[in-house]
Amino acid sequence: MGDLQNGRKIKPGTIFHWRTMWWRQMSQFLLRDGVCWEAISYTGEGEKWGIRAGEHEEATCCVCGCKGASTSCQGRKCTKTFHFPCGAERGCIYHFFGEFKSFCWKHRPVQRVGRRRQQGETICVICLESMVGKPSYGALVCPACKHSWFHRACIQGHALRAALYHFRCPRCRDMETFQREMFRMGIKIPDRDAAWEEDGAFSDQYHRHSRCDASCCLHAGGREQSTEDGPWKLLLCNSCGSYGTHRRCSALGNTTSTWECENCAGPASEKSR
Repeated sequence: MGDLQNGRKIKPGTIFHWRTMWWRQMSQFLLRDGVCWEAISYTGEGEKWGIRAGEHEEATCCVCGCKGASTSCQGRKCTKTFHFPCGAERGCIYHFFGEFKSFCWKHRPVQRVGRRRQQGETICVICLESMVGKPSYGALVCPACKHSWFHRACIQGHALRAALYHFRCPRCRDMETFQREMFRMGIKIPDRDAAWEEDGAFSDQYHRHSRCDASCCLHAGGREQSTEDGPWKLLLCNSCGSYGTHRRCSALGNTTSTWECENCAGPASEKSR
């Protein structure tokens, strides 16, 4: 990656780890020195896929007409070749799975939706803006419920944020069928955890309240101490979970298993169930 960023010439046959590179990040280099990036399978430490630099100096892009086209359509008998960014602008589809195939605008995968389910105008369930309710390159529909429509850019943004382990239809919540169809339609779904789960963004929500909040704690060791059972077992509010008490501190029996704090129980005194 350092060689790419420094603008040095890439030798054909150079292999990079797939997980360190994104096609979108690489697109700025596809026109440089006639370099073509090709997905390959190889044996490496913990890696299944890689990318290899090839050479297509004479290939002409069918979109912009310039040399150095690096991507070829996999449609039957199709000879179209194009630069990665040019193809994306023209409506080509790239698969980010399996053999990493590419398809031009004439041979790209399409969605089949019955006429009864097509609409002249509908709402994107992600951005809530109006859109045409008919399958096209820029308009996709959930294959499971057939009612959720979204712009390609919207569902791609959602996929990058939710990632493989949380990406599903925003309406019907289907995951398996939905992901398979989105992969087929060229949506990039990163193999990682969701963006909101990274860097401990919600780590504080996984902490369980662990102190006695009774007005007068009777435990000799203090409010932070408790036992697994008996009078010093710590009970958390059965409604909010934000307050706790030792059984003895709230005059609860040793068999009491649920309790509500004053805020959740109302103006009456604390009560047991």
